[in-house]
Amino acid sequence: MERLKFVFFGILTFLFEAALIYGLMLCIRRAGPVDTQAELRIYVSLFTATISTIGLLFARRWAAIALSCATAAFAVWLMW
Repeated sequence: MERLKFVFFGILTFLFEAALIYGLMLCIRRAGPVDTQAELRIYVSLFTATISTIGLLFARRWAAIALSCATAAFAVWLMW
């Protein structure tokens, strides 16, 4: 892929993370604090997305693979 496409995916991932963090803050504000297991899952998914995004911004191919695996894992986690 071209470098511009990797950077574009990285920017989209950062925007997704910002929307996810905003949504989580609203949810926590309305429903109260979350349990430790849910909080750990949130942190792991955000950490994985952040690492993938940094790799995508520098146009690394491993980041595209990590992002696709993280997206698939997140989808499975949502359906679980």
